[in-house]
Parts: sequence; C-alpha cells; structure tokens
Amino acid sequence: KVSIIAESKAITASGGNVTLPDDKLTFALNTTNNEWVMAVGYPHGFTVDWLPWSLALVIVGSVVITILIIVALVNRKEHQLLLYRMMPRKAIAKLQKGESVIEKYDQVTIFFSD
Repeated sequence: KVSIIAESKAITASGGNVTLPDDKLTFALNTTNNEWVMAVGYPHGFTVDWLPWSLALVIVGSVVITILIIVALVNRKEHQLLLYRMMPRKAIAKLQKGESVIEKYDQVTIFFSD
C-alpha cells in the first residue's frame, strides 16, 4: 500500500505536471515496517542555464588578462634592456638600490640620478 503523507506544490507523487529530472537525488530510508524513498531535485536539473556563458566569459577574461600581463612584462624587459645599453651596469645596480651615482674624472663629471 502506498500512502502520500506530504507533497510539494510543484511536484506531486500522484503524477503532477512537473517531473524530476534524471539527476535527482534519491535516498531510501528503511524503517521497521516501511521503506521511505525521498527524492530531491529541480525541474531542469541541478545545472544552471547560465553555466556555458559564464565559462566562456571566464575563459575570455583569462586570455585578456594573460595578454595584458605579457605586454607589461615585455615592456618592462625592453625598458631594462634600453637602460643596460645606455648606462654602465655598475651605475644601474646602485640606482636600483636607491643610491646616487657620481663618478668624477679630471675633465668631466658624470651624474646618474633617478
């Protein structure tokens, strides 16, 4: 004998107009004299409709951020190479430490500053 003791407004055990999808969760509960089967689910399943669009947006956003980071790193490396071509390495090392570089010669004074 099957007895209905509770039902949802959207889904009924006696054949309502909305049926649970195949990916519903079911749980069988055995008591002394009865077996209860509980089913939980959404009419369209547990996946959301906006999942493909959100995945595409995340992928496109990741590609854009990766390209921007690559451009920034290439720009920094080009700037560093330009510095190494224009200035002595010893002067660059001191400037990167925050020190001033002053070299004096008999006829010329060279001053590198940041």
